[in-house]
Amino acid sequence: MKNLFFILFICLITTISFADSPKNNTLIECNAFIEGKFSGVEMKPIVESFYTWMNVSNSAIKISPPTEVQRAYFYKVMRHAINDPDQLDLDATRHPTVAWGGACSKDFFVIRVLSIDPIVRLIDNSKNSGDSDKQFGVLAYTFLGCRYKFIAVVADRIEDEEMFKSVILHELGHMWGLIDNEKGNMSIMNGVYPMSKCITKSDITDLYEAHKKNVPSNIKGCNP
Repeated sequence: MKNLFFILFICLITTISFADSPKNNTLIECNAFIEGKFSGVEMKPIVESFYTWMNVSNSAIKISPPTEVQRAYFYKVMRHAINDPDQLDLDATRHPTVAWGGACSKDFFVIRVLSIDPIVRLIDNSKNSGDSDKQFGVLAYTFLGCRYKFIAVVADRIEDEEMFKSVILHELGHMWGLIDNEKGNMSIMNGVYPMSKCITKSDITDLYEAHKKNVPSNIKGCNP
């Protein structure tokens, strides 16, 4: 089942990669690694969320799967960081033009963690955690650094596939450099659960502005 979803991921990425989109509209081109610890039910909304962001952003975001060699290396490096989280400054913030620019890594990871893991205890106490996070516990956390970029999904706190997709769509917004907002329940970056499953025109506008780029006239948003 996991291999099936990885194949689906490659097919979706290939479809989007050939979309007719101007090169100068692209903000981020990256490789995404989805940890194999996710179940098939959990993998599906992750892959769908990649597709949604690329489609709705009109290929401003371009995600590719890593090669097998990259997968092995990424996993070793990333798991080392996750298993020794004291080396990560979880309260550090990186502007997206810095984190995705220059010699910084163009790879990010979606990692499955549980509420008992040491990194989750650190995340729960992070100053970047919101009020709802402190009340209910963090459902996921995005770390956007130069060397390391990852989304840690606290799988045992997420109730169902619908909630899983909302969380992943929201955290991918953080991966691209967006912050929580108070623009109402329509915005995918609404920071209060339950979150939207819709990436709005306003979200895409914020994406371009976060990367200090002019907003194209043909941006689109999904239907809620």
